[in-house]
Amino acid sequence: MAAKRKTVKLPCAPRSCALHARFSPDGGDAADALAFADFWLAAQGESQSRASRKQAGEQRAWDQKRAAWNKTRPIFVKVLRGQLSSEAAGRRLQKLLPNRELRRWVIERWRQPTQTTPEAPKESEQDLARRDAEMKVAERLLQALHRIHQG
Repeated sequence: MAAKRKTVKLPCAPRSCALHARFSPDGGDAADALAFADFWLAAQGESQSRASRKQAGEQRAWDQKRAAWNKTRPIFVKVLRGQLSSEAAGRRLQKLLPNRELRRWVIERWRQPTQTTPEAPKESEQDLARRDAEMKVAERLLQALHRIHQG
């Protein structure tokens, strides 16, 4: 009895049309050029239709997020003003947005500005100062390289 070979499935990326060929017509045969033009136009049309479908899907997702944001804004405003408890707000959110991922997205967007600490602006100022210093050094190096190449 032969030993069984263990097979391992590798994760594969989604396929896309990636043809690498060189077209070099002889110059006398117009049918080859016509066939290539047909193929090229079909490939371009497919590429554009895929991009269009992707963009339409992203637009639908964004429209859903915008609608959810507009629905839930009054609830969050009442919570921030202290007019509504967080438990009651949670129940209302679950009724308004049954989609869990959409609800998480809305909550995360409201959470970001409320979690700013007094140290955060100081840290960002320090980060900007550090980046500015790095940019000045890079500019000096670039100018020196430019001078070297000019002679």
